[in-house]
Amino acid sequence: MFFDLCKNSQKPKLEAHSKMNYLLKYHHDCMREKVVPLPILFKVRNKRLALKGYRLNEGLCESLKHAFAIYPELLTGITLHDNGIADQDLGKIFQGLGSLEIVKEISVANNIFQFEAFEHLRPILHRVVPHNLEELRLISIRTGPLVTGQITRALAEGCHLRKLSLVNAHLSDTNMRELCDIIKHARFLVELDISANKMTPQRMLDLTRVLAANRQLNIINLSWNFFTQYLPMRDYIQGVDGELLHNEQEYVPEKDKIIN
Repeated sequence: MFFDLCKNSQKPKLEAHSKMNYLLKYHHDCMREKVVPLPILFKVRNKRLALKGYRLNEGLCESLKHAFAIYPELLTGITLHDNGIADQDLGKIFQGLGSLEIVKEISVANNIFQFEAFEHLRPILHRVVPHNLEELRLISIRTGPLVTGQITRALAEGCHLRKLSLVNAHLSDTNMRELCDIIKHARFLVELDISANKMTPQRMLDLTRVLAANRQLNIINLSWNFFTQYLPMRDYIQGVDGELLHNEQEYVPEKDKIIN
């Protein structure tokens, strides 16, 4: 459909439409500047760019960064799963996302996520309503407790998310304390997924108390952790509606089982 619009974009009846469509505007600008359009942008659907298994390189990440800066209403959500990109390249994409007027959804899975990526993600995390990020999903990212700590610390300072996933994210004891602060003070958080973090009973007492007192979360995923035989947590799990709590006992490492 997009290519049909491009082919007929010079027709008067589409002129007004093209002014409202940033992909068409992008196509016109490329034609005017006599440059080849970036094919990856044609994957934008309903202002969301989903790249699952799409291999990215440094040049493509740099191009995305500049495209987002030029077209600040191009998209509002991005999915980056299994792209084979380095931390600095993910940082370039986040830097570009920071140029967008509104970013509502970010999902990253099975990519390297270190300090540079976080530094460019931080300003997006701190956006306030109505321009706030609503959904952050970090799934089996290649990171460590220090970077995860920076993420939880930034969210503890002010969380405007509705959905948060930190799956297989190497949560440490300190991260868990910050996560408790997030759950206590986040006004909008309704969905939390901290599955596959190998959490032990020693880390769970504070979380048990916070979850038991919380009346805002609609969905909690605690699957693939090692604390479910811990008595306070077991009592909490047994007292929660099955529609609310997901608690699979057996850790399944396959990507398709971790990433939903």
